[in-house]
Amino acid sequence: LDVPDFMARQRVTARYGDRHHTFDAVLQLHDGTLRLLGLSPFGTKAFLLEQTGTKVRFERFVDLDLPFAPERILFDVHRALFYSAGPGPKDGRATRTLDAFRIEEDRKDGKVVERRFVGAGGEVLAVVRPRPPSSPGGIPPRIVVEAPPYGYRLEIVTLSVRWLGDGAGPSR
Repeated sequence: LDVPDFMARQRVTARYGDRHHTFDAVLQLHDGTLRLLGLSPFGTKAFLLEQTGTKVRFERFVDLDLPFAPERILFDVHRALFYSAGPGPKDGRATRTLDAFRIEEDRKDGKVVERRFVGAGGEVLAVVRPRPPSSPGGIPPRIVVEAPPYGYRLEIVTLSVRWLGDGAGPSR
């Protein structure tokens, strides 16, 4: 997707096993670099994940271990915001196959209701549910990401979005 540069303040609740953790974060896409800054309960920097092309950098500012590899967290950001099944029906299912998986999107009125990532063997790798349903390339107010093989669920609430550059972001 061709997504314009943006900065979003978000609240993330991660559930895995019997544990859950909520934190605030700032997600930014600017000049081809994706940054996720996790904040401590005091609003200070906890960690930074940065991706430029295929290069990923992780920096920790507090004594904190991430429950998953930094690349996995960034992959979920891509699943939630950047991947799409591409052209397809305004209502119904659109499908796109990539190297190792297939993207299936259920759409209503041109908006994504649910996006599934399905492995080569038919197993569901992840499910993304924007709430309310959102146009591809948009940042919905709430996104739920579930990854059955890894046993976790993320709920991402976008508190504010600022579109960078010309100020015109995609419609929700």
